[in-house]
Amino acid sequence: MADFFRAQMDYIYFFYGLAFIILSAVCFIISKDERQRLQWIWLGLFGLAHGIYEWLNILAINFGDSRSLKTLGVLLAVASFVFLTEFGRSGIVSLRGKGPGRWIFLPLLSFTALGGFAGLNGILAVSRYTICFVGGLWATRALFLASKGLVISARRWLLAGSFAVGIYTLLAGIFVPSAPFPPASFLNTEVFFQVFGFPLQLIRGFVAVLAAIS
Repeated sequence: MADFFRAQMDYIYFFYGLAFIILSAVCFIISKDERQRLQWIWLGLFGLAHGIYEWLNILAINFGDSRSLKTLGVLLAVASFVFLTEFGRSGIVSLRGKGPGRWIFLPLLSFTALGGFAGLNGILAVSRYTICFVGGLWATRALFLASKGLVISARRWLLAGSFAVGIYTLLAGIFVPSAPFPPASFLNTEVFFQVFGFPLQLIRGFVAVLAAIS
């Protein structure tokens, strides 16, 4: 079964990227409603940037993972996590009237840059430990707070969205691309594939679809 999934990775990445593109389209539509309390434009930018990043993996599979393609992918991934973090940060500040300012990106990006000592994969791994994990938790919290005071049907959908983003955060922030330092050296997407026999990207894609639907 593992060999089957490995042979289908380009299709899996297409589905994975498409799920995020759909999420971005939904968020861009919602952002036009001036009554919204959350700045959905940031979540939409996250979905767009991350969807394109995942589609770059299709090019890497079919034409080879060149240095320039890898660099572009890392830049898109880090940018997408910054957008996710800003969605969560601005949402919490808007709903609670307090929270961290944008200065928080300085330490997050600084820690991410340290991953460069281990190459591009190091940056990608550390960005998930820092920006992605922090931003995902804030986005989860922001969606949960936004659900309060709404009618039951609307609140259930926002809670489902909060759950989906929370699950994505755990899957993306713990199982990172392989890098030559712990825990990325033994807790990564490739090890997940070897242990369970199917790619983690498939689960993340379904989680992104749930987020878009909610």
